[in-house]
Amino acid sequence: MKWGLIVRSETDRGLGVQTYAMWQNLKPDRTLLVLDYGSGFRSHPELYPGAAMVSLLHGPDKNRLDEQTVRHWWQGLDVVFTVETFYDWDLVEWAKRDNVKTLAHGNPEFWMATNPQPDMWAWPTAWRTDLLPEGPVVPVPAPDRPIIAANPTEGFSLKAVHIAGNRALGDRNGTETLAMAMQQIPIGVELTTYSQATMPKMYNVEHRNAAEDRWDMYVGQHMLVLPRRYGGLCLPAIEAMASGLAVAMTDCVPNHMWPIISIPAVEGKLLKMQTGEVRTSEATANGIANILKDFSYDRTNLAEQMSASVEWAHLNSWDVHRQTYYDLIEKAANA
Repeated sequence: MKWGLIVRSETDRGLGVQTYAMWQNLKPDRTLLVLDYGSGFRSHPELYPGAAMVSLLHGPDKNRLDEQTVRHWWQGLDVVFTVETFYDWDLVEWAKRDNVKTLAHGNPEFWMATNPQPDMWAWPTAWRTDLLPEGPVVPVPAPDRPIIAANPTEGFSLKAVHIAGNRALGDRNGTETLAMAMQQIPIGVELTTYSQATMPKMYNVEHRNAAEDRWDMYVGQHMLVLPRRYGGLCLPAIEAMASGLAVAMTDCVPNHMWPIISIPAVEGKLLKMQTGEVRTSEATANGIANILKDFSYDRTNLAEQMSASVEWAHLNSWDVHRQTYYDLIEKAANA
């Protein structure tokens, strides 16, 4: 069996990070790099020596890839694997004509029933899988990284980081709620936020633009605070655990698949998204504030949470899950 992987090369966004990790760890027979010069992010095609390249063209009603380039690339392949999207969904129909199977590791927020459906879906978490096409839950593994977190028993203040990113629809990462929580914390917590967009005003907080090397965001921190309102896969949570940080997240599905500190939450509003209406969960500002204050004093509990993160990362590494991905690709070939 031979298979190919569709990748992105923007290292400061999720699709670029996720597909590069797949490429490094799964070593596909062929690679197709989609270049999107209108994305606003810098591409790094040098990451993929020998890859075929195709430009994504944005049209008024749909995105386009060059059909001839794509169909030439997959000649002799049994399976084409992508993350979240095929960019031009006509690709699924082209593949059927060429007897090539299609496999997508999906994102529930962007799934659309109106698109041509691939031969097989897989999902990174169980979030909303009852509303999605059938497919196995295949977690995204933790990267193999050195521990770069702060020592939990040293320092006067709890050092916490919040990653707001591009501020997705409906304040997905709960940045505005965190801003309210910080008004209740006069001392004992040093919070650093990273964002690629405008941030709400916060008290006692250091704001930084997105780091050129994303791992710099976790250096010298004790905890990632991420009161997300919705979402399945969360790369910052996985990266933080691999770096040795404790992770505080909203008490909702699917966050309990990770060893989180649960932030109390209430039912939030409905958001209209590409996939349809999505119910959100609203972390409470008091809950966030209490967790930050408690862990700033209770360093024993903090050390235990940080150790739990490291253990999870070891048990969910690429070495552990690599065969699961190969089995998934093999199953798609026989779909």
